Amino acid sequence: MNSESRMTIVVPVLNREATLQRTLDSISGQTARPLSVIIVDNGSTDNSRDIASRWMSRHKASDFDITLLDMPEKGVSKARNLGLREAVTPYIMFFDSDDTMSPHHVEDIMTEFAADPTLDIVGRDVRLHTINDSTRTLPFADSDLLFQHIFYSILSTQRYALRTSLLRKAGGWNEDAT
Repeated sequence: MNSESRMTIVVPVLNREATLQRTLDSISGQTARPLSVIIVDNGSTDNSRDIASRWMSRHKASDFDITLLDMPEKGVSKARNLGLREAVTPYIMFFDSDDTMSPHHVEDIMTEFAADPTLDIVGRDVRLHTINDSTRTLPFADSDLLFQHIFYSILSTQRYALRTSLLRKAGGWNEDAT
């Protein structure tokens, strides 16, 4: 893994052959470099692992480190925790295998961390694209964090990054929750 990388993106994957290529391409299109990506195949029975392996072969570079791991024991939290254990960067983001990132997503987050080194978590607004082609922006938080989380799920994985040590200190993801 590139020792200069500051951010790791962990992508748990389970049977996402229909969306995985789009998700991974949005990650390779990030303007922030260097960057590390850990893909954790969670026992896929479709072509997801092959898609991830081919994508890794095409995109791995000195400033774009990619690791593909297997977690045959099912559970997204188990897959995320495996990625967390393997991460060596100061910051980490978990990104679901059916979401896409705007090209400046990681760069914007890293800019915030650089501007204030005391930050442990940086969140972002997201754009929600519905099945009927409507789009709306969901704010991260402006005042009442509990209200924002209940109604806008501000702590969904695509919305924030955090200090790796903070998540490790908290014990990682609860593997009993699904």
